[in-house]
Amino acid sequence: MRTDQGEKRDTFRGPRRVVRFRIEARTYLVYDGEFGREAQLKPIIIDELRIEERAERPDKVELWFCGRSNARQPIDLLGPFFGQWLDRVAQANQTLVLRFEELEYMNSSTISALIHLIQGAKSRTVRLELVYAPAKKWQKLSFDALRVFQKQDENLLLTASDGVTS
Repeated sequence: MRTDQGEKRDTFRGPRRVVRFRIEARTYLVYDGEFGREAQLKPIIIDELRIEERAERPDKVELWFCGRSNARQPIDLLGPFFGQWLDRVAQANQTLVLRFEELEYMNSSTISALIHLIQGAKSRTVRLELVYAPAKKWQKLSFDALRVFQKQDENLLLTASDGVTS
């Protein structure tokens, strides 16, 4: 990954600015900055992966993963995005809910990015819930492997979806 600023960013922290990055001749923006009442993060699109906020309630924020996550190093792109959301929900004392039911595929590098997210949430004492579709065998296997982190962190919840989406 190449950033226009030319420096490597920390996984969850870094200078406050807009970072432009290119993947296969496409340019995307990750918005980085302070959050006010009016501030919202835009959906992020990385190749075939789209992550968007679909529901915000006083007690939680839901981010939906759609499409396919097959980037070679998704942590470089997802790390700052996750970090912004962790900071936002920590400040508002909300739960961050990531919903994977509509995700068609994710590679092992994406699992690594999720592990970094779990560790970032733990360090900020943010409540984190990962909702997956156990009917998709690859999701069941991937999220069952993450249960080891649930045993170590009372603020982490892995939830098997019943097929009903809200």
